[in-house]
Amino acid sequence: MRLILIILSLTCIFPVQPLFLYPVVAQTTYDLQVKANGLLEEGLKAYKNNKLPRAIELLQRALTIYESTDDRLHTASTLGYLGNVYQSLGEYKRAYEHHQRQLNLVRSQMQQLKNKPRNSNSSSWRQINTVLQIEADQAQIKALNNLGHDYWHLGDRVRAKSCYEEAEELSQKIDDYQGLALSIHGIGNIYSAEGKNKQAISAYQKAINFFAIAGDKIGESLALYDLGSIVDPDWQILLYKQSLNLVSTLPESQQLSPQHLSMTSEVDRVSKYRRLADLLLQRERVFEAQQVLDSSKSIPLQAYGAKIKAIDLDEREQSLWSQYQDLVDESIKITKQVRSVKNEIASEEQERLIREQQRVNEAIMTLITFTGNNS
Repeated sequence: MRLILIILSLTCIFPVQPLFLYPVVAQTTYDLQVKANGLLEEGLKAYKNNKLPRAIELLQRALTIYESTDDRLHTASTLGYLGNVYQSLGEYKRAYEHHQRQLNLVRSQMQQLKNKPRNSNSSSWRQINTVLQIEADQAQIKALNNLGHDYWHLGDRVRAKSCYEEAEELSQKIDDYQGLALSIHGIGNIYSAEGKNKQAISAYQKAINFFAIAGDKIGESLALYDLGSIVDPDWQILLYKQSLNLVSTLPESQQLSPQHLSMTSEVDRVSKYRRLADLLLQRERVFEAQQVLDSSKSIPLQAYGAKIKAIDLDEREQSLWSQYQDLVDESIKITKQVRSVKNEIASEEQERLIREQQRVNEAIMTLITFTGNNS
């Protein structure tokens, strides 16, 4: 009896708890991480399905959890996604606020990486540090391109160009071809708005090359369309057709990335078909205009694929496109050669390749006649 009383008194002082409750802190952090990841996935799905208010709600909830657990990597990326949603809504001031926070956080992490004690004699540490540095640079490139897009729509071309140029420089350093294409495309938009068509065409063509190397057909299509906006009507119709046809060749399962979603929308894509139809009607090409309008009727947001019927080219357009595509393929080939051997060959050979690329680009410029200020 005395033994029982002793045991009972001890349990009052030190209550017995189930063993599974002891690692409560670790479990809570892990559970929060899982919950945040789920919210992030749902938010991106809602974004891709054009449910933008729902996407903001889910992404904001994910962001709150990531911040509470001091998960700075996911915090930065989620800030970027939220900014992209606000871009899609046309709320560029709010998009800028999120993208600026994204960039500040990325740069803070980069500074911590530089200040962290390291064993310079350890090859494994150097490898890990290189990987971390590349990932940080890629995150910074995304943030800078996002900010460039925000500034562009807020009417601040100077800051937009500065962001794009910084992103371009970083992309060159780590061979981030998609980041490079996006920044050069943005610079092309600025030149186009300033009426500097020669520089704009050169920038758009470089962007098309790098989108192609990155395998980004949607980005390539967007740059091709913008190129079409500053050339004469015949080339404009041809480039618009091929811009829209380019995405019709993608598999039906092709998903838009957040970066693409912030640059296009269902309304925007339908308007492109209608603009092409208007151009064809102005040239009294009624049958082709009707074909384009029929194609535009099957454009849900994610219908990058077989559901969209390709637009036919006439015989002259096929000939012009063949000439253009041959030159573009040659330019892409040289671009790959220059970048793949940039640190391995003599400067004389690099200069020869660059001169050859300039020759091809001039041939493209000659082939595409354009209007406006050629300065």
